[in-house]
Amino acid sequence: MRWGPLTLSLSPPLKAPEIRGTPRSVHVLARVGLAAVALGFFVPGALRAETPPVPFKGAYPETRRDRVFPASEVRVGQTGVGYTVFRGHEVLPFGVEILGIMRGMLGPHRDVLLARLSGPEIEHTGVISGMSGSPVYIDGRLLGAVSYRFGAFSKEPIAGITPIETMLEIYDSKDVPPAPGARRHRLAQASPVLPSSTRSRERIDILPLPIGRPEPLGHQARPIETPLTLVGFTPITQSLLEPVLTGAGLVMAAGGAGGSTRDPDAPSPRRVGKVAANLTSVAGGVKAAPIAPGAPIAAILMRGDLHAAATGTVTFLDGLRVLGFGHPFMGQGHASFPMATAAILHTLSTPIGSYKQSATALEVGAIVHDRLTAIGGDLGTMVPMVPIRVVVGNRGAKASASITTEVEVVDDESWLPSLLQSAIVSASTGRLGFEAGGTVDFEARIRVGELTVGLVDTYSTSAPMPVGALAARDIAGVTALIAGSHFEAAKIRSVEVELTYDREPDYAFIEAVRSERPFVRPGERIGLIARLRPYRGPVREVRLEAPVPLDASGELSIVVGGALELDQRDEKVYGQRIPNDLTDLLGMLSERRPGRGLYGRIIHTRPGLRSDTELWPSLPVSTRVKLQVDNDVRQAAVTEALGPAFRLEDDAVVLGSYTLTIPVRRRESAEESR
Repeated sequence: MRWGPLTLSLSPPLKAPEIRGTPRSVHVLARVGLAAVALGFFVPGALRAETPPVPFKGAYPETRRDRVFPASEVRVGQTGVGYTVFRGHEVLPFGVEILGIMRGMLGPHRDVLLARLSGPEIEHTGVISGMSGSPVYIDGRLLGAVSYRFGAFSKEPIAGITPIETMLEIYDSKDVPPAPGARRHRLAQASPVLPSSTRSRERIDILPLPIGRPEPLGHQARPIETPLTLVGFTPITQSLLEPVLTGAGLVMAAGGAGGSTRDPDAPSPRRVGKVAANLTSVAGGVKAAPIAPGAPIAAILMRGDLHAAATGTVTFLDGLRVLGFGHPFMGQGHASFPMATAAILHTLSTPIGSYKQSATALEVGAIVHDRLTAIGGDLGTMVPMVPIRVVVGNRGAKASASITTEVEVVDDESWLPSLLQSAIVSASTGRLGFEAGGTVDFEARIRVGELTVGLVDTYSTSAPMPVGALAARDIAGVTALIAGSHFEAAKIRSVEVELTYDREPDYAFIEAVRSERPFVRPGERIGLIARLRPYRGPVREVRLEAPVPLDASGELSIVVGGALELDQRDEKVYGQRIPNDLTDLLGMLSERRPGRGLYGRIIHTRPGLRSDTELWPSLPVSTRVKLQVDNDVRQAAVTEALGPAFRLEDDAVVLGSYTLTIPVRRRESAEESR
């Protein structure tokens, strides 16, 4: 029997194996073969006639287009061999037996081969998260990639194999990638901007990824989970990320990143442009394989002080082109992720599923395809990332005491908001002396092309709510609105965030508002007294003035409250404000009221009309009828119009709102004149 560089000759009576192979792999493979014989784990076909050997190039299997095993020739009972890395950088074989052909499992003409895996490692671990893409050979020719599992707690190592023929279609198709900077997919039908839509005092969950793999039901097949190595993320961030990642077919895995050093046995390091050459290296104290069939492949999502990378296995290498996984990563079609080598620190076997613990090593190219049957990468290609800088300090402390976190995030409208939010949460909850609750003031600058959106706001809450997570979700929500703009591709160039903490909550509830006079006159200013109840403090009263419009008549409604409540009240009158272009969108986002202070708004009771893009308040009946007849757009009647807004500066974050109604008198009565 021949497995790559290893040849075992067995004939009765049983003799010691005669071993021939490359010096780098002979000892490891010999131990595997002897263990299989000693334990009775005979790999399928081990006692059969010799088959053509799997071609190796150095220490890794070789893949060529002219050595492909067609899926049409597959028969039940055929046996083969697969390769993957269980630890370090060396590929080890495992047995494969074809159980059946699942016609059309992935759609018309998209078959999956059902197979049983075997071997000493597989018997211990079962199907492993991270082995997606492991190449499988029959008769020395490449059949495809291990890619699917069946059931949640399968007692057998049963897997689905994606035929290499359908994987190769990625590079054989005439699909033209989008122009640089063009949007790759659409987040929503439109992007209505609601000034308060990204703010929340209750929700701290991570923004969901708008794309991903649906969770299968019952005993359906599902792609083998992809381990996502997170480095530097605090426990709070990880707990928030877990449900988001699980829904996308990813599993969080302990591992390592960066710090890759030169492998002393490798040639002198080279670079292709600004990308390291595809060589072995050392990461996490373990040698990392180059990009090669059976070796790990990592998609980098974030790098820097925090690191996130998803790891699978390479199936096919043809020059500078790479195929792996055998299933989609996120199913985005055209993709743009930095591609890196990785070292497998350990393969951990657990009752709920084994997975590879990895350390990301050298960035060697880019993953540019994320398709139904595989991911595709190009060696030597660079992709841009978005720099993010988060500065965290305490109120009253010196600036030098601030903690700065700097990362780069993949330039992808699906991942950017979620990873940005994760970076801010980790930076804020990882600061020295972290406590839940308190107050955080933040300034965020989001650079979009040549423009910059500035956000200034404050969040305040009591324990156990992590107040920094509220600010992080807000900033990420604004970023998602910009990234998902349907006007044009919004090129987000950088994000800078400054957070200033105070361990004490600084908010106050508004309890009541009263007017200093029983009525108002057009054009004058009316004094208002608001009663506030601070957090764990005595009730206090503050005075503010509201301008009365010259055209005021009948009754005026005056709304007084916090920034969030006033934004929502304006929104109720405006409806869904739809910007006309990207510049308009950025302007609307900049109009938000800062969190600290007491705000007010005059509301007129006047009939009008509202469409998806325009508001016509205070319309005579004849004009309203004409607009309704002449316009084809969807319209709704409105009964209110916005009047002047006003503000009283206050240190507290005001929560709640209060509305009072005051009559308007246009002239003095005879009784008043006396």
